[in-house]
Amino acid sequence: MNNKHRGRTYLHAFILFLHGLACFLTIRGSTVPISFKSSFETGTGEGGGSADSFGFQARVRYEKRAFSIAPDSSVVDRPVYGYLSDGTKGSNKSRRGNGVLNGYGDISFRLKKDVKRRATFTVDDSIIQGGVLPSPVDNPSYRSLVYDDRRVKLANKVKNTDELGSAYVEAQIHGGVSLSDVDAVFFRASIDLEKYGPRLESLGIKTGLRRVD
Repeated sequence: MNNKHRGRTYLHAFILFLHGLACFLTIRGSTVPISFKSSFETGTGEGGGSADSFGFQARVRYEKRAFSIAPDSSVVDRPVYGYLSDGTKGSNKSRRGNGVLNGYGDISFRLKKDVKRRATFTVDDSIIQGGVLPSPVDNPSYRSLVYDDRRVKLANKVKNTDELGSAYVEAQIHGGVSLSDVDAVFFRASIDLEKYGPRLESLGIKTGLRRVD
């Protein structure tokens, strides 16, 4: 059985799993932005460190290979990175996954369902895993898993990221992200919810507190 056929055979449950996930962005700080920037614009990576310390050049090389984005492309042509969550408020059912996600910030933004139409994904961090290639969320490929026989077979039964042996599912969102793409915002701190909640709700954006594991 060749890899292409095997991937199609074992991805049925995984497709349903992806469709049930919500797309999130998480940012550091306590300011709600009008638009969301990638590390290429902010110059920072996870935890506020420099982009260079988190593989800036590796990301440039990866995006050239995965998306045919030229190294000298404008930052607006590059995707914004988020994740797909099996929790409604941005926390994953996977405790290991929450440990990773919490490093990215204090505010979680749940994006509207139609944003997933222009999102691709990889299981786990695309740079760290290296060999995975993104595919559309609504048309997934087994190549977006860290490919081995065990993981592709597990995809046939998957109900959460733990069952894939994964910390999280990375999302690459193309075409930019603005506040108009946001369905709900969840804060770690109640003081931030009190500060920003009324204004966000006046814009039709739901708010709440995110439980942190």
